[in-house]
Amino acid sequence: MTETIAAIIRGEPDWSALPASLPAEVTVLLRRSLEKDRQLRVADISTARFLLAERIAPSAELPKSAPSRFTTRQVAAFAVAAPAALLLATASGWVLSRRTSSQAVRQTIRFSVALPPAQMAAQSDRDVVISPDGTRIVYRIGRRTAADSTIAVRGINDLDARVLSNVDNIRWPFISADSRWIGYYAGLVAPTELRKIPIDGGTPETICKVPGAPRGATWGPDGTIVFATSDAEAGLFSVSANGGDPKVLTTPDREREGDHTFPSFLPGGTKVLYTIQPKFAGGPAQIAVLDLKSGARKTVLANARSAEWVPGGYLAYVVGVSTVRVIRFDLDRLETIGDAMTVIDRVLPSATAAGNFSVSATGSLAYISGELGSGSAAPRSLVWVDRQGREQPIGAPVRSYGSARLSPDGGRIAVDIRDQESDIWTWDLSRGGLTRITTDPGADFSPVWTPDGRRLAWTSIRSGATAPNIYWQPSDGTGIAERLSSAGAAQFPTAFSPDGTRLLMFHNSSASAQDIGILQIDRGPDGAAKGSPPIPLIHSPAVEVTPDLSPDGRWIAYTSNESGRPEIYVRPFPDVNASRLSISTDGGSRPVFARNGRELFYLSVDNLLTAVDVDTSGGIFRAGRPRQILKKPYVAGSTNLGLDLRAYDVSPDGQRFLMLKDEAPTDRTSGPMSIVWVVNWSDELKGK
Repeated sequence: MTETIAAIIRGEPDWSALPASLPAEVTVLLRRSLEKDRQLRVADISTARFLLAERIAPSAELPKSAPSRFTTRQVAAFAVAAPAALLLATASGWVLSRRTSSQAVRQTIRFSVALPPAQMAAQSDRDVVISPDGTRIVYRIGRRTAADSTIAVRGINDLDARVLSNVDNIRWPFISADSRWIGYYAGLVAPTELRKIPIDGGTPETICKVPGAPRGATWGPDGTIVFATSDAEAGLFSVSANGGDPKVLTTPDREREGDHTFPSFLPGGTKVLYTIQPKFAGGPAQIAVLDLKSGARKTVLANARSAEWVPGGYLAYVVGVSTVRVIRFDLDRLETIGDAMTVIDRVLPSATAAGNFSVSATGSLAYISGELGSGSAAPRSLVWVDRQGREQPIGAPVRSYGSARLSPDGGRIAVDIRDQESDIWTWDLSRGGLTRITTDPGADFSPVWTPDGRRLAWTSIRSGATAPNIYWQPSDGTGIAERLSSAGAAQFPTAFSPDGTRLLMFHNSSASAQDIGILQIDRGPDGAAKGSPPIPLIHSPAVEVTPDLSPDGRWIAYTSNESGRPEIYVRPFPDVNASRLSISTDGGSRPVFARNGRELFYLSVDNLLTAVDVDTSGGIFRAGRPRQILKKPYVAGSTNLGLDLRAYDVSPDGQRFLMLKDEAPTDRTSGPMSIVWVVNWSDELKGK
């Protein structure tokens, strides 16, 4: 029986052994009865019996002059062959169905590789990669110092990792398509080199010089390596794995793009996924595809970065800082299909914003799990916290909130949600429910209410803009967004004057400084707001950010690092040069006045809510001694965007505080850092 089944799988019957006088229809019926493909095979002997007893149905494979009936002798001859055909068809179907089933339904196995202190991942780039054949993971480890780093290799059957010798000061390991070589950047700062070493160990070989710091690399099946650097003059490069001079593949459009990074080959080796970085901090990254043969480029996914192909027809990519999502992807049309799904709540954030995960050609996954930082995509909840530190959930769903502002009447909350859409929403405190205000593909954040609560102003990075500018729109989501500012520098609104005619904001004045300005809200004859450049208010070589106005509109509080660290200062408004008073005594940021004007709140250097009593009688600003209000830190703001936007607010009565609270993911593993290995991960995605 074993030999028979093996012969069925291995080959085809000797059809020439059939009698020459056998009708062609019977030959076809025999072939169909012995067909290995279940979709083409005659499924039941009753079908064959019917065709023999009555008439064989027309077929494109049958002769046109086929006889309509068989003789008694022909039927008898087939009666001998039919049971054998049925036996063979059944046996081959059983074996092939078993084999097909085992291939289609593979068990997903998930396990964690805890990293000992001597092998902690260095957390600078994408520090882990899985071999295309899915049998080994390679990761970068730091030994004594950040500069003293090397490569560890761990097989799926190994109890311990093997540290490669002759390798140091490495960044961004990647693996050849045949799983035999490890490529990496050598050197921690530019200029660096691309090198390679056999995955089983050996002597490193230099591939080429690299003009900048690492920003990703991928090794194609024909030996082409596509890589990216921090070099501002070019995006993606290519070079042969055998060495040579790098060739520039892409040059970013500096009017709209920051850089091209994180390349990853698609199946076939002729197209490469890559990330288009935003021109400004906090802007949305995009995933694009480069055709290496034609040079054509196509953007395929917005508000995403660091994408990799997943067998089965998916793209895995990062949103925010540490969230990995998956979306279906048509490889022929280069288009996404349907909606995305979050599959990993947290991968270890990297200094270059690369995704710390890797997918093999066999559909297995490896990623570094670590503690969440203050990333914008961290899952967060909205909570009330009273002066005794007691929390009360607001009831809004856990989302990637970036900042929150209470409406003037205290009935609604405006939030920016930093997920794939990055839009402005409102939450009704009495009725519940999130209402989406903005729908533009660009990133919208930092909402601010007008004094009458009828409009919201925010910063937006929209298509065609040369910088993040300020827009506003009715707070019920109707109407269209109008642009309020027209300057070429990034701008962020913080507070309106009591009469609603002026908007306080801060903006980038240089690469290292930010200043405070004010926008005059002017309207044209048609009633539409006219975009105007900001009027400078507080300008110096230092960083001045997050200004807030007192309820009477006479005083401005802000953050400045003029002393060498962030502190809170107050000046009269609008005559800001008349005087200046230092408020914080040991560092502080993100000030906000109480609605009654008798307290000024800010965050200490430990992000603890602090208050100062205020007395402005007689036109003089007097401040008391800072006192700590809350003993527990909450989300401070958007430092991960390179900004100091405020994430909290104060209730109208000054007795409660609206806070953003980081929520721990539900699948956290023990230990500060580990590599999670998921075998046959792509099969698990099919069920989801």
